[in-house]
Amino acid sequence: MEEYGFRSCVFPIKIRRAAQASKISLESAIRQCERTVRTDESLSDKDVSIPLFGDDDAVALLNRITAGAPTLNEVCDHGRGVELNKSGYVIQCLMCQLWDAPPLKGERGGFQNKKCTHCGANYPIGDDVPSRVLVSKDRGSFEQSRPYLDGDSITRYMPPLIHWIDISADGINYKPDTLYRQPKLLIRQAGIGVNVILDQNLGAYCPQSVYVYRVKPVFRERNIDEYILISLLCSRLFHLQVFMSFGEIDSSRAFSKLTHTRLCRMRTIVPDLIQEHPLAVSHLHTCAEKLCSEGITGNEHLDWDAEGCWSHILDLTYDDICCVINNFAKVHHNETMQALFPGGAEQERDKWTDTWMRAIERASERCKC
Repeated sequence: MEEYGFRSCVFPIKIRRAAQASKISLESAIRQCERTVRTDESLSDKDVSIPLFGDDDAVALLNRITAGAPTLNEVCDHGRGVELNKSGYVIQCLMCQLWDAPPLKGERGGFQNKKCTHCGANYPIGDDVPSRVLVSKDRGSFEQSRPYLDGDSITRYMPPLIHWIDISADGINYKPDTLYRQPKLLIRQAGIGVNVILDQNLGAYCPQSVYVYRVKPVFRERNIDEYILISLLCSRLFHLQVFMSFGEIDSSRAFSKLTHTRLCRMRTIVPDLIQEHPLAVSHLHTCAEKLCSEGITGNEHLDWDAEGCWSHILDLTYDDICCVINNFAKVHHNETMQALFPGGAEQERDKWTDTWMRAIERASERCKC
């Protein structure tokens, strides 16, 4: 077996644009961004994945802090929401009278013929086809309604904007009520990085473009609950894992999205580490509870306190943090990066390294009490 077998390269948007504008050569761009991937590194992965992003030090760090950790699939039950488009627009079949998704738009305007998913009837879309909208900002719009959260309501930690969904349309696959019971995490499918919120008391419905994750009882018994999990999924360390696993670091990439298959292979935390650090876990709970109820704005110190707790639990050093920051500096400053590093990781590496290290010091001091 050769010691090295692959080279990978992902251009951040700034370097890509510089190369496209001939401000730097393609060769120079590649030299700045390429990494060598060991053959045994890929073959040791059960999926035989080739890391696209992250230098060798980052790969070694990630392997160390995720070693032996269960996957998200092992920790959580999961599902997708109601099979409905964002607006909640549906039509009623003229034959069987059941409600169904609208037809595709035609190439020259209007709609294509609709084939009913229930009875198979094929009919043109005209004024005689009944239609209705099942989603509203106004709770009083429907006699039978439930809270409803779509993807636009889901931004890292932020309290959601609540809509309402009519649950009386016969024929719509709403999914069982048990899927929506609280507490649960809701993860937005589309976008770069991970956007996740906690539904602690709403029991809200969501569309199929939003994923539902709920901690399994066996892990709940080991002190991992939705508060602990959301603080991990929102952490910068978890985002590094996501960027390195998918190679999606540029928000200009069209239709980048998470899938259950992708999410489920992500590593979480070794339960024994949770049980070995009760004071850090207690503070993680405090931070996550306030962030989930109030959001990040005005609570940035709690966001960093949570990061410091995770870094303390995983025994990260100054060199580790420098490695993480240097790799984040290669990620395009997209919406998620703005939330993680306001102003940019590349422009202010020293500032964010110092901020992170002070958070670790606070966590270490707190855990001595």
